[in-house]
Amino acid sequence: MSRPSRIAAVVLAVGCAAALMVWVGRQRQNQRVAVEARIPSIMGTQTLLKAVVGAGDQERGRRAIQAAEAALRDVDARMSTWVGSTELSKFNAAPANTAMPLSIPTLEVLAAAGRFAERTGGAFDPTCRPLLQLWKRCEQEDREPTADEIARTLARVGWRHIRLHDGAMAKLVDGVEVDLGGLAKGYAVDAAVQAMRSAGAAGGLVQCGGDLRVFGDSENGGPWRIGIHDPSSTQSGMFAERLRLADHAVSTSGDYERYFTIRGRRRSHIIDPRTGLPVDSVPQVTVVASEGIVSDGWSTALTVLGPEGLRLLPPGVEAMVIVTSAGQARAHKTPGFDRLLADSVP
Repeated sequence: MSRPSRIAAVVLAVGCAAALMVWVGRQRQNQRVAVEARIPSIMGTQTLLKAVVGAGDQERGRRAIQAAEAALRDVDARMSTWVGSTELSKFNAAPANTAMPLSIPTLEVLAAAGRFAERTGGAFDPTCRPLLQLWKRCEQEDREPTADEIARTLARVGWRHIRLHDGAMAKLVDGVEVDLGGLAKGYAVDAAVQAMRSAGAAGGLVQCGGDLRVFGDSENGGPWRIGIHDPSSTQSGMFAERLRLADHAVSTSGDYERYFTIRGRRRSHIIDPRTGLPVDSVPQVTVVASEGIVSDGWSTALTVLGPEGLRLLPPGVEAMVIVTSAGQARAHKTPGFDRLLADSVP
């Protein structure tokens, strides 16, 4: 669910040092080039930006990259829960029944979070931050939370404890805290893509951790090829599938890179906000949609719901849910998912 960092499961080998460079791909008759930036410190994860422009127009590409980075940092500055000065951090520290004014972007993401919470029956819930904090504390103490600890924490979890009204948000119970990690990266990716378009890029890619969106043609012409990390492998660059996408967003959630270790047992870092327990049977979910905020939210929700949640997906959203049982993995897919695979396209 909501969490400070999403897994970089849609792998495009983001580097560790910030850099801005002109990368000239294989040039076809259209003579496209891609300006590329690798930035390690946005929204608590690594970020890859590419802006596709005509050959000789690299300056336009640089401006598009700069605009995209600014859009990402703006969302981070509003919605991070790790910096005390952000809107969400101030809300989390406030007592009950205190109306906290919020910016329009934050209100938009919160409204979307409320819709996800209602549609998924609480499987997606941005107020699950107290549960994450409980499990992190117990990991440090190398013990499982007690049933009483979980029950007391669950009393502070639930979208029903939140009220949005007249541009402000209030909590109805002391101790309620919001974390938009299950939506904010997708929203930020959408904002960055719009910034690239407005700056004149003909095509582009924005990847922030496990959330990615592409538009237009790649620098090689035609759709983008996006690798989905193999959840059974601990090595980067090992792909289970490859997607062929044009104007799409893709988000992947999983437990193979981030997890709790308690008494030698590995537990998923994704917590079911309805039970307070880790989701250990769904190692990976991949969702493809037209917008990042949609793919991000559903990849989070389906990790909790499992294959049964596929029936809740709206039209135009495709997904693959991998479930493990008795050491065996099985993939459950929507009917249209396979049509997006690179190998399925002539």
